[in-house]
Amino acid sequence: PNPSLQDPSTLALTLEEDSDNFEITMATTSSCRPFYRINRISSHIKQKQLLRRPTVARFLSSQAEDDVLFEDRKYGNVLITLNRQKALNALDGSMVMKLTPKYQAWVNEADKSPRTIVMKGAGGKAFCAGGDIKAIYDSKKQGLPPRECCAFFNDEYVLNQLIGNLPETLPQVAILNGITMGGGVGLSVHGKYRVATDNTMFAMPETAIGFFCDVGGSYFLPRLKRNLGTYLALTGARLVGPEVALAGIATHFVKSESLLDFENELLSSPYTEIENILTRFS
Repeated sequence: PNPSLQDPSTLALTLEEDSDNFEITMATTSSCRPFYRINRISSHIKQKQLLRRPTVARFLSSQAEDDVLFEDRKYGNVLITLNRQKALNALDGSMVMKLTPKYQAWVNEADKSPRTIVMKGAGGKAFCAGGDIKAIYDSKKQGLPPRECCAFFNDEYVLNQLIGNLPETLPQVAILNGITMGGGVGLSVHGKYRVATDNTMFAMPETAIGFFCDVGGSYFLPRLKRNLGTYLALTGARLVGPEVALAGIATHFVKSESLLDFENELLSSPYTEIENILTRFS
């Protein structure tokens, strides 16, 4: 943290967290650097237990039992399938509430039970087309207080942080076959391995709806070479196929016709073999 940001004269932040209609009010002086406000806001919002939000779950999610599928394989490996094909596997509250406790349990067992996590999207059209903004909009129309409407984002970011801090004995391989945008990027880009295919279409289109590039976009996009990330953030421009790997967003590229064999090898091998498998298929 920048020491100057700890100075109360630099930044005044009020968070009324006990109100149904919570508001964040900020006053800055000229010495406060832009964009630091996101870090300051997030530092004042406490992470909450996901399962304590039954109202949010009801309004912000599909509540389908099979919207996320978990399949145990050899060596303790697990296959996660995002399974909302009609919605291009868009991420909603129900899916987050299923994924987060699983990741927490795997992290707690990581020393004794190392494993590979493989994540993919159902069908051939999308890995994950982003957060389900329509569900959030509908919840507001149905009268859910703004605080609970926005709770999905906090829960989503907690899951992103979990994925970004997985131990070495718990590597994640995300297979980005198809549309990968917004919330889908958050589920994958923070993991150790991201595999693009000739069907991959990447974008961070948040600016088109007046939003900022969230899910860690303000971290990984500026680190792409030649200001490409800044361009992608400001324009929402798309990258396709091998471009996603060349840009550094994906770590590897595998042809789509090889995906089934690639997936089966990952799931039937110990996690220590991931690098060798990626080398063979890339």
